[in-house]
Amino acid sequence: MKSFFSVLSVALCLVALTGCEAMKKADAPKGSKSSASKANKHMPVAEGAMVCSKGAEKRTIENKSTASGGCEVVYTKGGAAQTVATAVKGNDHCGAVAGKIKGNLSAAGWSCN
Repeated sequence: MKSFFSVLSVALCLVALTGCEAMKKADAPKGSKSSASKANKHMPVAEGAMVCSKGAEKRTIENKSTASGGCEVVYTKGGAAQTVATAVKGNDHCGAVAGKIKGNLSAAGWSCN
């Protein structure tokens, strides 16, 4: 029973800490420039990548073919690129994922070209 309360105590501390971090972000002034939007200003864009923008922020969605005949989708947000989808053969899956990301961003008020 003692270990149950130890685990519960740790879980509650983590929830409290997470809540504090979220509050700090929410309390930031709306006009302040974050490091993410500063990084977006001069973000290099690969040829053929879709660029989505909202205010000063920019994000990219790149659907790349691989040498093995597959594909990968690279999503760049805040200057950090991340592979969000891959396929071993063909481009259909990557095209669908890239389209879904574009749709989600558009629904959130982003403009994608």
